[in-house]
Amino acid sequence: MYTVYHPNPWKLTSDTAPEFRAPTRPVEFRQPDYMQKYDSDTLWYDVFFENNGHDIQLICPPLVNLKSWFCNTTMEDESGRALEKSIRHRWRLDHVTLKSADASTLSRFRFSTSQFDHTITPGQNLAKAFRGRNCLLTKVKNDRLSWIRDWASFYCRFHGVNAVLIYNNGSTEYTSQELLDTLRNVDGLDVVVVVQWDFKFGPLGLKTGYWDSNFCEMAALEHARHLFLCNADFVISCDVDELMIDAAGKSVFEHCRASEGGHISVPGRWVYCMAPDIATNDLRHVDHRHVIKNQPLICPPKWVVMPQKIDPWFQWDVHTIYPVSGPMPNVEGVEFRHFSGINTGWMKNRRVLYHPSQSSVTEDSWLNVYYDAMGW
Repeated sequence: MYTVYHPNPWKLTSDTAPEFRAPTRPVEFRQPDYMQKYDSDTLWYDVFFENNGHDIQLICPPLVNLKSWFCNTTMEDESGRALEKSIRHRWRLDHVTLKSADASTLSRFRFSTSQFDHTITPGQNLAKAFRGRNCLLTKVKNDRLSWIRDWASFYCRFHGVNAVLIYNNGSTEYTSQELLDTLRNVDGLDVVVVVQWDFKFGPLGLKTGYWDSNFCEMAALEHARHLFLCNADFVISCDVDELMIDAAGKSVFEHCRASEGGHISVPGRWVYCMAPDIATNDLRHVDHRHVIKNQPLICPPKWVVMPQKIDPWFQWDVHTIYPVSGPMPNVEGVEFRHFSGINTGWMKNRRVLYHPSQSSVTEDSWLNVYYDAMGW
């Protein structure tokens, strides 16, 4: 299966709602461009059937001031019976479930107020396509296609990945179809889905906190969990600039399978390109060969999970899964390398800002073993 998936969002307008989403951050802690980046008008990102085939799921940014209005909207099945609404308040999102008294006949629903009356057709659940698969999950925004191809090839070669799910968050350098076509040429992949995720990423947090307004990525993880990956065997969540390695040469899936809870945490270390003659546009993973001497694993962790072994309502976060009982376990010798130059600078130019001195680094012999095996 190779496809581009288009969600079915609902956008608020002055004609359909009495107000827009209020900012979740106090005025004194907002950056100058906070409101420009803030998603005030997405009511839901997508609407689809749960894997059980009858409950309807809506993945939403936090409803905040819209909750009362939303709860009072009319949502009815095709026979005019009110759908039962339940809202799970999650970290930086709300997850709405709609239930019908006669789920066997539910194929669409009426969504209306005094201002509008629409019929909504939920998408079909696509978990069947990923059943039994070992999936690589990420988001991208203009990450170069060569980087994405190398990244996927690495995980197929060393970890046994055979499926990729990518959320394309507004890339302008290529289309989702071009991204999909790039991954068609990666050996080992049987399933690739590119989700056209054209929503505001949201304002980032501050050093003092307030990571409260960037809803988009958390929603993508929730969406992936319930629409695509609930029946996958394994899922690796990591970015295109992150490659997981193991001192023993094992797949991270082997370690995850052996874990008590069906999930492991993977700590990370920065790796640098020390060849200044390589232009930023020409950088590849293989050009990064040096780590800072004696530096601890300072990168926030990423994770690997067996979705069928954990509670379906445990929330997938960027760096952890919660509420698991206690810290997610690390595995001795399993780490990821965080590639400083594999970055488009949409947040900051890491290659310039974080370039170490030659005397402070040493060659990463461990990573070189993987490069040699890839033929890079």
